[in-house]
Amino acid sequence: MTKPWTKLALAAALGVVFLATAGIWLYLNVFRDDAPERLTLREPSGGAASSTTTAAAAGAGDEAAGAGQGVDGTWTVAAGSQAGYRVQEVLFGQSATAVGRTEDVTGEISVVGSRVASGSFTVDMTTVRSDESRRDNQFRGRIMDVASYPKSTFRLTSPVEVGRLPADGEAVTVEATGELTLRAPPGR
Repeated sequence: MTKPWTKLALAAALGVVFLATAGIWLYLNVFRDDAPERLTLREPSGGAASSTTTAAAAGAGDEAAGAGQGVDGTWTVAAGSQAGYRVQEVLFGQSATAVGRTEDVTGEISVVGSRVASGSFTVDMTTVRSDESRRDNQFRGRIMDVASYPKSTFRLTSPVEVGRLPADGEAVTVEATGELTLRAPPGR
């Protein structure tokens, strides 16, 4: 015969499991804000990007490649640019989109005609934040170990041929080959 306190302990344990599961479901499906939109390129707003045009490239005379149209030169990352991550996470069987971002991005590309000749970008990983401090602690700790590896970089390893220059506001998709470095020692 089962003792009454055993039944009560079992019922209490099941109640705690139910409340925890219901609480997580409510948080993920009712109270939690939707994930931010995916990052996209948008029109610069007055001085958002900077360029240094080279006289030699502007006078190259390759009209098919768009020389002389004001895009040749070195372009630097604009204030307000962002980098980050977007992943699907599963917590107690509930799927959620986790997003972390930072505006601490630097870098530049060099454009000659319709070719991106070189480029490199650096992100300060210590400043990446999401909407959850516990997720941020995991990201900064065991996932990215930002105390040991504070910066991540991307460097083009070969030029990117765009083809024809797109019209103002037109988006084009090209493949870029490069080296992405995550969790690399400082100074690398």
